[in-house]
Amino acid sequence: MERRDVFVIGAGASVPYGMPTGFHLLQQLKSLDVDRIEPKLLSCIFNYFSVNNYNTYVIQQTNYDDAIGWAKQYIEHEILSLLRNSCILSIDQFLKNHRDNSGLQFVLKSLMAHEILDAELDAYLNRHNFDETEDNRHIGNIDWIQQLINRIDLHATTDEKLIAYLSKTGFITFNYDRIFEFHLQNFLIHDRRMSFDEVEKVMDKVDVLHINGSLGALYELEMGTSPEQWNELAQRMRTVWEPETTNKKLSEKAKNYIAKANRVYILGSSYIPDNNNAIGLDIPFENKKYIYGTALGLSPANKDRAQSKLKSVFKSEVSMRGRSVCKIEHKSAEDLIIDEFTL
Repeated sequence: MERRDVFVIGAGASVPYGMPTGFHLLQQLKSLDVDRIEPKLLSCIFNYFSVNNYNTYVIQQTNYDDAIGWAKQYIEHEILSLLRNSCILSIDQFLKNHRDNSGLQFVLKSLMAHEILDAELDAYLNRHNFDETEDNRHIGNIDWIQQLINRIDLHATTDEKLIAYLSKTGFITFNYDRIFEFHLQNFLIHDRRMSFDEVEKVMDKVDVLHINGSLGALYELEMGTSPEQWNELAQRMRTVWEPETTNKKLSEKAKNYIAKANRVYILGSSYIPDNNNAIGLDIPFENKKYIYGTALGLSPANKDRAQSKLKSVFKSEVSMRGRSVCKIEHKSAEDLIIDEFTL
């Protein structure tokens, strides 16, 4: 199906809602207090090592009275000490450099999920606090998602029009959080006054492609709750550096959306080549296309490089006819939606 509009959502687009970027997630993990890690997760980590060819190592640990104590010590001395001595700026890149260490991968991805779930919970609990300050970022903040939904609502005057637009729109995200889905679901329930059955049917028609995996659908794991099976959650967490575990069908679907889209909105991205390549932003465009992107926080040189790279993907005969547009600007995701999104 042709997707008229495609939204590419990077980590920066979730920051206004209280979510960490890859850089901030790394800093949070470096300063993590192991005593605040959920016992269920600590038990899961111990069980992982006790059954995955680490039996001798685990059994020999006689200094700790229980599995929880062992897991805390292992995380502190084997994982966090390594993190704290790292010069790398992103948790994704750190994982890339240790991709041959399956135990580290499992523990760090579990801790990443733990931190993101904590961020979701904080953002959810503070959603009615309208003190708009730098340090008070939460789900209730008015930002690009509300601006986008508001414009869609003004245009789609009937539920039929709304469903028609959403079913022809693609959402591609590199984020693990479910902030976008949460807002869309709330809009359908509280603003469009749909029943839960109707909302479920509409959400089934909305394609939100989590390229690197996610915490799971909201109906599986509600906002602000903890999972029963942490090992399953860790397995869902992937990075762009893992081609052998990336869902190739998902990636191909994203590439197809980008190829057929008329308009592409890139929000909160740092334009990492691997991310661009994973969704087809490196494949020559055959059709007329408008690309709008944010560059808030990027240096002028990085912004220019990102724009130049994207422009180079337009086939010469397409760009020479002046039919396509590629604008990467130093603005927020909210400002980009306000300035460039119309229906």
